[in-house]
Amino acid sequence: MISYGLEGLSNPGPHEIILSHNTLINEKGSGNFVNLKDQTNKLVLLNNVFAGAGRPYNGLAINVLDQGNLANISRNYILFNNQSSADYHLTIQSPAVNYSKIDFRNYHEWKPEWEYDLNHNVTSRKMEFWPDPGAFEFHELNLFENPLHGIYGKDFIIVDYVDQSLSDVKDLYCLDKTYDGHQGTDFALSGFEQMDNGVDVFSVDSGMVTAVADGFLTKDRV
Repeated sequence: MISYGLEGLSNPGPHEIILSHNTLINEKGSGNFVNLKDQTNKLVLLNNVFAGAGRPYNGLAINVLDQGNLANISRNYILFNNQSSADYHLTIQSPAVNYSKIDFRNYHEWKPEWEYDLNHNVTSRKMEFWPDPGAFEFHELNLFENPLHGIYGKDFIIVDYVDQSLSDVKDLYCLDKTYDGHQGTDFALSGFEQMDNGVDVFSVDSGMVTAVADGFLTKDRV
């Protein structure tokens, strides 16, 4: 489906092909998804879906990074939303959802920021948990509503996030903005004047208020 350098690696190097977060569909009974010329300097295949017959790549590269890719000879295995109308979004049952366990701090230059929608426009690509391979990210959660409206750093700050780690190590992404076992997100106002004036608090999602407390003063934690 994709050929690289087969006419000869005659142009100035380095000769590199990077394929990150794409969905490739082969509707024929054979073939390869990527054919590259032997001695290509670098081949990067990161978080792609290869659905249908054929090997993900054919040819020898000097350096190969092949991580987070999901390949299956059966296109139906991926459980796309609607193949007949070329809608290759993932369904909630798809094995691709949260499939890739890649820390993008190591590959920040290849982290996807955008994806196409069915109207041939682009939309921001947001990862909720682990990244999904392929051209589309599956969104299981509702959009988050900020419980306080205003300017972060001026009207309010976030003191601590939820601790997502299952070990004694602090959360991978929140760093020092959490502590072991913390099960909420702590917002703090900028001062007593705001508190006296009253601040609207909004629901972040559907749910029920189970407890209300007043009179807490924050202090630095060592």
